Amino acid sequence: MTSVADVLDGIEAALELERDLGVRFVDFDRSLLAAPAAAPSADARPMAAGGFVFLHDRPLSDEAREMMAKIVKAMGSDEKASPVVTSGPLPSAKVCIVLGARALKKWFPGLSGSPGRWMRSPKAGEILVTYSPEHVLLFSKDSPEQRAVKREMWNNLKTVAGHL
Repeated sequence: MTSVADVLDGIEAALELERDLGVRFVDFDRSLLAAPAAAPSADARPMAAGGFVFLHDRPLSDEAREMMAKIVKAMGSDEKASPVVTSGPLPSAKVCIVLGARALKKWFPGLSGSPGRWMRSPKAGEILVTYSPEHVLLFSKDSPEQRAVKREMWNNLKTVAGHL
């Protein structure tokens, strides 16, 4: 049985992580607050670990790798189950998250898309295009521009759960 203290600890951890990511959105499974005999709410859809993979066009910088580690954790997965792939064959996953326009051209030549756009590909299934972490890091740290791009990227990534 999950205690109220455990739920509050989880909320606090989520807030701290999202503060680190530069976004201000809190989403948690309210069914955890229900009595033990109550069924989970129908809209509570936990993200399946390993159901998605990130695709980038080149190896990430140390700072971008750190950012992606926080994002993967916030999405309920880990780096082994949901890696950032930069080369080799297209990995098998329910959802491919393409990080930036260059990665889209590399992994899916002929497709074009903008951040937040979902597409389908015969060789990969569901594809989400979003910003590259390297693009986010081009802006001055904690600037309004960087916060806006981070927020948009995070809003794009939150839609992945609905596609798994």
